[in-house]
Amino acid sequence: MPEKIVMPKLGMVMSEGVISKFLKNKGDKVVSGNVLAQIETEKINYDLEATASGIFHPVVDIGQAVEVNGLIGYILVEGEQVPSQEESLSGLGSIKPKSQLLGKSKNQTEKSDGSAKVVKSTPGARRLAMKLHVGLAQVEATGPGGRITEYDVKKAASSDGSDNANFPALLKDADKVEELTGMRKSIASHMKNSLSSTAQLSFFLELDVTDVQAARKSFSSENDVSITMAHIL
Repeated sequence: MPEKIVMPKLGMVMSEGVISKFLKNKGDKVVSGNVLAQIETEKINYDLEATASGIFHPVVDIGQAVEVNGLIGYILVEGEQVPSQEESLSGLGSIKPKSQLLGKSKNQTEKSDGSAKVVKSTPGARRLAMKLHVGLAQVEATGPGGRITEYDVKKAASSDGSDNANFPALLKDADKVEELTGMRKSIASHMKNSLSSTAQLSFFLELDVTDVQAARKSFSSENDVSITMAHIL
């Protein structure tokens, strides 16, 4: 039976991790303990190790965000086939789909008859689509199992010029723009929240301490002690 590789929960508040790098290629033979991939979270980078020996078969792409307990890939025995999507989900019975927890899923769009049409997409793709104002129903999926990836959303946004409208004019001619991930993204988010929730002002008060300085020097010389402004304040 294929050994599932899932996203581990590396912290109490961790909800997802990003596959920053694969250290083994699809089809490589691995043994238990081999490092398969590097995972990037808001706080740490983590080496994901194989829990069994066999043939490595990832089902996600580099740079893709995977929810905690989400499927990353399999370790297969020689000649073993990759399970179908239904079989894969059946092994994660303790995980409830978001549609059950939040009502209609973010993966869904409305059909003309009012029913929900499921559009399979990654969490990162949904966030990016919302940011770039791209409808997932109009995006062509190229990911595993017909799932929409962040690359698909960027491609769709680029084709209609939506991405350029979301960047300042000075950045349109930039050679390269990279989205922050992991710890840098977390730091940037906290800095932005701090800036938006704190009053942006400075208070200055000027005092003439000429007489105080003269008195300090006089007292110090007369009593052979060193008095500083810190003592006076």
